[in-house]
Amino acid sequence: MSGVQDLSGSVLKGYHLGDCLGWTSHTAVYRAVRGGVLWAVKVIDSQLEPDGALAARLRRDAGLLSDIGRPFILPIHDAGRSGKFTFAASPLIHAQTLQDRMSGGEVDTELAWGIVRRLADALDKVHSHGLVCRGLKPAHILVIEDTIYLAEFGVVSARVGQLALSSPTYDLSLPQYIAPEQVEGGEPDWLTDIYALAVLIFELLTRTSLRDPGLPSETLKATLRGRTVSAHEREPSLPRSIDRLLGRAMARDPGERPRSAWELLDELVGLPDDDVRRTRALAVATTAATPMEGEVHRAGHWDAPPVLPQVPSDMTYAAEPAEVAALLPAPAAGVGMVQTTGPFGGAGLPLAPQKAPMPDDSIVAMLKRMGMPAYAARHEVILNSYFAALMRFAAEVCGTSWPEVLAMAGLEAYLGNEPPDDGNRTAPVRTPSQLTDGIEAVFGPGATEVLRQWGGMTATFWIKKTQQLQEGDVTYLKPLRLMSPAHVKVADTLYVFAHNVDRIRGEPLTTWKQVDKRQFWLVQYDNLTALGRRRPAKSCYFWTAALEAALRWGGLANDWVVDEAECGCVTGTYDCVFTVQQIRR
Repeated sequence: MSGVQDLSGSVLKGYHLGDCLGWTSHTAVYRAVRGGVLWAVKVIDSQLEPDGALAARLRRDAGLLSDIGRPFILPIHDAGRSGKFTFAASPLIHAQTLQDRMSGGEVDTELAWGIVRRLADALDKVHSHGLVCRGLKPAHILVIEDTIYLAEFGVVSARVGQLALSSPTYDLSLPQYIAPEQVEGGEPDWLTDIYALAVLIFELLTRTSLRDPGLPSETLKATLRGRTVSAHEREPSLPRSIDRLLGRAMARDPGERPRSAWELLDELVGLPDDDVRRTRALAVATTAATPMEGEVHRAGHWDAPPVLPQVPSDMTYAAEPAEVAALLPAPAAGVGMVQTTGPFGGAGLPLAPQKAPMPDDSIVAMLKRMGMPAYAARHEVILNSYFAALMRFAAEVCGTSWPEVLAMAGLEAYLGNEPPDDGNRTAPVRTPSQLTDGIEAVFGPGATEVLRQWGGMTATFWIKKTQQLQEGDVTYLKPLRLMSPAHVKVADTLYVFAHNVDRIRGEPLTTWKQVDKRQFWLVQYDNLTALGRRRPAKSCYFWTAALEAALRWGGLANDWVVDEAECGCVTGTYDCVFTVQQIRR
């Protein structure tokens, strides 16, 4: 028995150690008091850290966490060395661990997704600064109502795997969360955390342990053998394709794993429904929870993806393979400020009016103060396949007036010449606004209805296309939340909508926020049909109808209404705000 289990009543660097809250063979966590404050102090004996290197790294990591902020991570207040012991002190929080809740069957799919989303946000942020959790497991995740704290961040020793593998009696909790490179004693990196996150997702989805109960050494041997376990066999309601994704995320070779936590989650929510039994639900898993301070809400795109260490720059944004290859370097000037070449070698587009600064009394500024970010477009091009759909449906709704619309828009080159329909991004970003101008000029007072038809038809087509569904198919599968109440389905729909718009642009420019169960806000920065346009009144009928089409796709159109709360054409910012509200009956 290790001496770390016999320290109750002793004093360690000013910390008066009380009850032991938990232990393994060479570590223990104590309730402690120092300076009249309660602390949780983890003590590690010298068999794990004989040279004191862990204490130095913990002090460095604590400083970095303090500098970058630590959403959902329990901070390390103090770390050091005392005799043969290394210790790390964090604030004592009274909460159940996720392991406790999983064992008691208290984790429903809504809570499960909220937890993994917050973990992905936290991991990607700290990974971008070179930090590694090392010990991600449900026993280290504290759950308090609708938030979490990842405890013991960075405290796990690199020697744990080797000692547990060589000592059959070694006491180690949840050894299935230790990645193969950790078992072999290698230095963990961010891909080690991706492995552990995949194990957690497996166990949340299947409600079973990845490995059969037994000695930790046997579990670690199974990890090294790379024996795959089928989540679909454990839980047949899951799509078979989930086994390929989780198998890759738990690959023996770290290089085969997804390059970030959110890359893993993005692939998870985009899994095809390959089961003949379809489930009436949306093909996403996202929570509508209002963000807490510091939260990065990728589902609503509240922060750009981090640039991870040793990750190629073209992998820092989740996109289709053809799209990734087409991403262009960001231009120095803002959108709408650059003379661009015409689609068929013409003289190019005229310079747009300069983007106005965000007024302090605007709704966008108010939402920013509430925690939503303000984005600015960097790319001057959009996805060719989306632009081809825009042109096709614009021609359809304009009918015989189509040549005149193209002429008024300055896009005569497209008459009789269909734009390329591929996965590249070469279509100029301002062409949708030019088309909108052309429609308004030709149809006058009737333009409102034409724009609405155009937006609705384009959105309906694009959502079905990107969700890879057959015509008339309105059922979808999402792994983490199989059935949802109405407001959650709205959140799911907004996720699909925002995700698709951002794929068109090749960068995050759409963000949304749930106010309560009856109201949502959505902001489109540098709105495609607002760029360069100045109008005295709200005029984004295209996107209002597009959001309405998205709600119809989600089976919600009869109960929810869309309105444009602030038009970027009026403010001159080109940033547009929309509300989605439940109809009160």
